[in-house]
Amino acid sequence: MAEETTTEILKGKVESLEERINILESKLEDEREDLEKLKEVADQDHKKLESIKSLKPPPPTSVTPVGL
Repeated sequence: MAEETTTEILKGKVESLEERINILESKLEDEREDLEKLKEVADQDHKKLESIKSLKPPPPTSVTPVGL
C-alpha cells in the first residue's frame, strides 16, 4: 500500500512537472518570436540610420560680411 501511494504521488509530481515544462516551453517560444520581431525592427532602424549617415550635408556657402 505504501509503495502504491508513493508511486501515485510521484506520478502526480511528474505530471505536474511536465505541465510546467510545457508552459515554460510555450512561453520561451513566444519570447523567441518577440525577440525575432525586435531584431527585425532594430535592423530596419539601423538601415535608416545608415542611410541618414550616408547623406552628405550641403556644401558651405560663402557669407558676405554685412555692416562692417
